[in-house]
Order: sequence, then C-alpha cells, then structure tokens
Amino acid sequence: AVSIALAAIKKFKWSKVPKYIVAQMLGGFFGALLVFIVYIDRLMESGSLLDEESYSGIFSTYPNGDTSTGGQLLDQVVGTFLLMLIVCALIDKNNSAPPPGVTPILVGGAVLSIGLSFGTNCGYAINPARDFPPRLATAILGYDEVFVRGDYYFWIPIVGPIIGAVLGAVTYTIFIEETSTKLLCFGSDKAEPTDIVTSNGASDHEEVEMAKSVA
Repeated sequence: AVSIALAAIKKFKWSKVPKYIVAQMLGGFFGALLVFIVYIDRLMESGSLLDEESYSGIFSTYPNGDTSTGGQLLDQVVGTFLLMLIVCALIDKNNSAPPPGVTPILVGGAVLSIGLSFGTNCGYAINPARDFPPRLATAILGYDEVFVRGDYYFWIPIVGPIIGAVLGAVTYTIFIEETSTKLLCFGSDKAEPTDIVTSNGASDHEEVEMAKSVA
C-alpha cells in the first residue's frame, strides 16, 4: 500500500512497484510458513491444529463478529491513512527529516501506535502484504474457510489499505507539503525549491533513499 501511494505522488517509480509488491508478498508468505514450522510442536499439542479457528488468526487478521463490512473497510482506510501521513512527514524534504537509517524505526513505531489504537476491530493489517500472503499460506496448510470467514472479509485488508494509503499521501502532498513550500517561498522572489531543500539538509537523492526505506 505504501509503495503504491508513494508512486501515486511521484516519490517512487511505478516501474519498481510490481517488484516491491512481489517481494513483500513472498516475504509475508514465507514468514507465515516459518512461524508455522517454529511453533508446530505446540500447535500440534492441541490435537486440533487445523480445526481451531483461533490458530489461523495467528497468521492473518480476522474481524470481530460485531463489526459491519462498512466499519471494517473504514477501519482499514483510517489506519492506513494515518500511517501514510506519518510516512510522508518523515520523508518530506521540507521537514527536519531524520537520518534515512532511522526512518524505518520510526515507521515501525507508528505501526505499533496505530495497532494499539485501532487494532480492536480487525487486527490492524493496514498492508495487503501483511494479510493476504499469510492467509494464502494457511489455506495451503489446510486451515478451513480462511477466505470465507467474516463474510468474505479477506478482500478488506487488500482494498482498504490501498485506498487509505493513497488518500493519506495525496492529502499530505496537497495540504501540507505543497502549502508549506509556498509559505517558505512567500516573500522571496529568489527562493527556489532547491534552496529550501538545501537549507533543511535533505537532498533529492536523500529523499529518494528515505522513500525506498519505507516502501
């Protein structure tokens, strides 16, 4: 979702998006298999490894039964919208951006904060790569109804985060990044965008590198 959103605001090349999506999906899939292998002994002790619905929730997200489809979609849109606002703020060349190596740590903290605040309804997937590949892995492993549970909930952690991320990126670009640039340039006929970048210590190359670190 973040990769698509960054590409939508021209901070990430569209040509690289498919590669990143494939890499993230493979990471989520094999990560789920690794968790299954590591904990297989304890899972097997229950005697109902593939029958217990709660076990499949270890790998991918499922909604609470008292949430509606619309509420679930809104939950994912809002959570990813907030995440994308934070990501854009961290890589904005007009901000006092952190060093590129620190940015992923701060993004991780943002994900944790969003999870603690908005994780009750659906488990805060807020990224298709975090939910769909593990869900596919559990289906292959033999878990029942992973794609039909929650009234076919599986599509919501795919569509919702993409919508939320794009909305967040566009909102930040229009209402914060472009506005702050105009304010910085206001009153100075000689001010150029490159001057602003230099004064804040972030070059175009550094911005691209920061974007790559969170995509």
